[in-house]
Amino acid sequence: METFKVEGGQLELRVRGNGSPLVLVHGSVIADPWEPMLRYGDLLNSHQVLTFRRRGYGGSSPAKPGRTLSDEAADVVALLDHLRIDRSHVVGHSLAANIVLQAVIEAPDRFLTMGLLEPGLFSVPSAAGFDEAMSPVVRVFESGEHRKAMLLFLGGVGGAEVMALLEEKLPEGTTEMALADVPTLFGSDLPAGSKWKLDEEATRALRHPTLLATGSETGPIFRESNAALAGLLENVERLELVGSGHFVHVEQPKLVAERLAAFLIRHTPRPRY
Repeated sequence: METFKVEGGQLELRVRGNGSPLVLVHGSVIADPWEPMLRYGDLLNSHQVLTFRRRGYGGSSPAKPGRTLSDEAADVVALLDHLRIDRSHVVGHSLAANIVLQAVIEAPDRFLTMGLLEPGLFSVPSAAGFDEAMSPVVRVFESGEHRKAMLLFLGGVGGAEVMALLEEKLPEGTTEMALADVPTLFGSDLPAGSKWKLDEEATRALRHPTLLATGSETGPIFRESNAALAGLLENVERLELVGSGHFVHVEQPKLVAERLAAFLIRHTPRPRY
């Protein structure tokens, strides 16, 4: 992977494929979740796919305390600036779906479309229950039991068998990297996510084509968030992955890739000659 400079640090970046740019933004704990999906759907044949590791993940600079989702969104725009890309498609999963929304709200002219996979809004009714469920997990982390805290968090959002699924489908070394990066989850991602407030007025004003995806077996906070955003966004295509939990792009990578590729093709401007 190459690196590029951002304000106060640097991020790891990988550029593959050719065509209209597509930025994939990873959520919490797992830094490289896109590899199964990129084997399918012709994404690398039709798009210049940009994957990067957010601050606090892999070899990227640490995430300093107090970061916000606006700071995370600024890093996405900085990636486009680094590569001199005027406009790009952008996709995010879980917390990163919120980051994508914030980036598009703050810099709407830089993005063609957005894909929101399993966004989780802390304003929906079930968010209070989610916070309550995470409190003991945070205490486990603070006690120094990082591996146990990581497994409890992943199990809470993805189900009891999710770690085995991730280890089976993701690149070798995923668990070790996730364990090394788990302080970012509790020190940066969860605080930033819980403090973030979606600007509903700005969201209603967006006209970007949006693919809004959720798993049929996902948790209440993600189902409610999906419904809330479907009511706010003007130009939405919805995708339900039957049988999937929270990690839709890992659980059903072929279907997600195919549907995403078709969505992007429909909404990629044709070059002018």
